[in-house]
Amino acid sequence: FRTILNKEDDTNYHELKKLFFRILVLPENDESYLDREERNLFFIFLMNYCNIWMLKDEQKYKKEILDLNKMMFEYDSYSAEGEYLNVSLYRNMIHLSNSQKDHEFLNDLLEKYINYLHPDYRNDMKHLGYAVLEFSGKQFDKSLEHLSKIKDYSIQLVKTDIKNLQLKIYYELSCYEQGFSLISSYKSYLSSTKEIDEVFINAYKDFADVCYELLKIKSGKGIESLRKLKQRIQEEIHPGFRPWLLEKAAELDSKFNR
Repeated sequence: FRTILNKEDDTNYHELKKLFFRILVLPENDESYLDREERNLFFIFLMNYCNIWMLKDEQKYKKEILDLNKMMFEYDSYSAEGEYLNVSLYRNMIHLSNSQKDHEFLNDLLEKYINYLHPDYRNDMKHLGYAVLEFSGKQFDKSLEHLSKIKDYSIQLVKTDIKNLQLKIYYELSCYEQGFSLISSYKSYLSSTKEIDEVFINAYKDFADVCYELLKIKSGKGIESLRKLKQRIQEEIHPGFRPWLLEKAAELDSKFNR
């Protein structure tokens, strides 16, 4: 409880983590041994704590969460006994490993740990992961091809993942009409859906708005101040979208202000 309550000092977190990892290596006949479900819950608790601390030091705690993700598999703690790996957690691992440029772990997710998911999710999540990986390698057509093979949109965040990545691909390939059309339909969807948390809806709308301005500038249809746009990205855009948007704004700045 001290770990949760102390929002100014993460010392308790690191002490708790040390204690947890001492317990993890205990034999099954030890009275302090944790079963798989207990280990899984403890890992999730640690990751949730890191999510809170990302507001203070995003990069440090993203790496910390990624390390915890890897240890969940190492210590056979990715789910309760007899249960599958949570698909939302798996989806988060894809994006986190990619943002941290840990493509070795991303490949492990797609080729090895994919089998820990329920069979109904494996095909679509594999294509999502490869779409993310191909985009990272600037293989935009291949990324788009993987997205087209995703069939089940029952996971709402995967549905928005697809649209967010499609929008970036259309920008990179200078597919202006497709980009503008997607933004229009995407914002309409976000305004009507009741299945996504408002915090995410606002983040996605802001992302789409900035993409619209970037597309206008790149296509020669807009004269938006890039200085103001970069300031908006820094101040208003969700950190997960910020690096790519700043990179695209900087490219346009270099192109038009030589």
